[in-house]
Formats: sequence, structure tokens, C-alpha cells
Amino acid sequence: IPGGTLTRPEFLAMAFRILNEEMPVPTKKSYDDVAITKENEWFSGLAEYAKDQGIFPGNNLYLTKEVKRRDVARGFFILSEKGQLHTDLGNNVQ
Repeated sequence: IPGGTLTRPEFLAMAFRILNEEMPVPTKKSYDDVAITKENEWFSGLAEYAKDQGIFPGNNLYLTKEVKRRDVARGFFILSEKGQLHTDLGNNVQ
């Protein structure tokens, strides 16, 4: 978002779009500040995934906290290390 900010839930949604993954269905409470209902928290499955992968450690996701560049880099690094992010994008360029 040029000139704007991005929240942690928005970052997680964008990351999933990049990964071409299905939206994960929540199965357990991940963070203290994230409800499990789809109606109220459209990102509750994403939050559970992020917690399980260690992208945002701690007990709270801090829903309105602005994502910093280091958060984005760390998140993609963790996914890459776990083999969930394919970094060989050169072969897909047409």
C-alpha cells in the first residue's frame, strides 16, 4: 500500500494470496485477541496458521498494529525455511 499502512491480518491475507493457499479453517484459539468465528474475524484461520508457524510469536496478534518491513521479511523467511514459500520464481516469468 504505497503511502499507507498494513495491519498484521492484512499482511497474512496478502501472504496467503501469494502462496496460492486456501484460507485455513480455524480449529483452535490462536491468540488471545482473535476470535474463532468467521463472521467476526475473517482472519482467524490465518491467525492460527501464523501462530503455528511462529510468524508472529506471543499471546496477541495485535490486530491494528502496523506491519513493519522486518515483520514481512521475517514472515517470508520463516515460510521459506519451512519449505512453504517457493523462491524460484524465475522459471514462472513469461
